Amino acid sequence: MKYAFLTKFVILGVFAISLSSCSLKKKIVYYDGIDQSNSVASMVNYEPTLQPDDMLLIIVRPEFADAVSVKAVEPFIQVSATPGVMATGAALPNTYLIDSNGYIDFPLLGKIELSNLTKSSAQQKLATMIGKYVVNPKVEIRVQNFRITVQGEVNLPKVLTVPTERITLPEALTQAGDLTIFGKRDNILIIRESGGKRTATRVDITKTDFFNSPYYYLAHNDIIYVEPNGTRINSAAIGPNVSLIVSLLSLAATIIAITVR
Repeated sequence: MKYAFLTKFVILGVFAISLSSCSLKKKIVYYDGIDQSNSVASMVNYEPTLQPDDMLLIIVRPEFADAVSVKAVEPFIQVSATPGVMATGAALPNTYLIDSNGYIDFPLLGKIELSNLTKSSAQQKLATMIGKYVVNPKVEIRVQNFRITVQGEVNLPKVLTVPTERITLPEALTQAGDLTIFGKRDNILIIRESGGKRTATRVDITKTDFFNSPYYYLAHNDIIYVEPNGTRINSAAIGPNVSLIVSLLSLAATIIAITVR
């Protein structure tokens, strides 16, 4: 009788652990089933749009490096920061702050609307305008204050500065120390501002579908919030050990019910 009881206890315990492990795997494993998929997601060349409060470094170069060409682009180059530029929030040479209406104040050209344009479109727009004065000018734009905020159930919540202006959701989560064991991997909230509107979207990183999502690549000022799962919420409400105790008592009650039959 004693050995029969122990056998039932072990079998039931193993069964309970197996069920728990299967359930837990589905909740914490990333990219589930990606190695079994026959389809390969195509790389999306995502380019976020420029927005108010973006600080832009704008570099104008001539097509050729001869003295005449270099002289021709000088009116479009800030050699040093001027009081007028400083007043707009740009403290460094060749930097321009997109104002609340979506405009920058550019030398010689005046007010230019760049908000809601991609960086490449903004470069083309400036090159076309400068092209009225200079032959084939080269324009390069860099966003100087590209930032992402990561909050919630990650090991290192932080504001990330992104010098490359290109970062994916997995990269941002990794730089924030990855999710804790209590973070919801199937319901990550991404808050994004675009065109003067704020949107909120949920992303499931346990599936491979999000590789084709417009939220795989993050945009400037995106906020990533990882919600706590039920275990974290319950432990915060009733203490970290109560849930474990309740589970053990439930298992013990089940074992007793089996053995007394």
